[in-house]
Amino acid sequence: MAFEPGKIPEGATPFKPGESGNPKGRPKGARSLSTILREMLEEPIEIVVDGKKERREFREVIIRKLLKKANDGDMRAIQEIFDRVEGKAQQKIDHTTQGEKIADTRILEEKVNMALKILQDGDSGS
Repeated sequence: MAFEPGKIPEGATPFKPGESGNPKGRPKGARSLSTILREMLEEPIEIVVDGKKERREFREVIIRKLLKKANDGDMRAIQEIFDRVEGKAQQKIDHTTQGEKIADTRILEEKVNMALKILQDGDSGS
């Protein structure tokens, strides 16, 4: 039987058309973890500011604490703020050595051997 692109061969799946692989699934109305977390972050909490009680959203309190830590020089807090505002920095990895691809193991082996020879010559010259 030849496979045709876009068509599922008969018997290739254990489910009949229209039948779910998870018939009970998630119950209707069930909230995801992220939904619950977002709702909790929006809840007002009571805090004391300059001796007075105030109500603020929980997310605002967290952000203010993070900013205070960054202001105090906490590098992890500073990094977190920049990652959230600017996005995490993309790290580029160069897969070459002096323009030659490392995929050629012969070239990599030569480079390693040259480095070892330089190290050995340096040790014997001391």
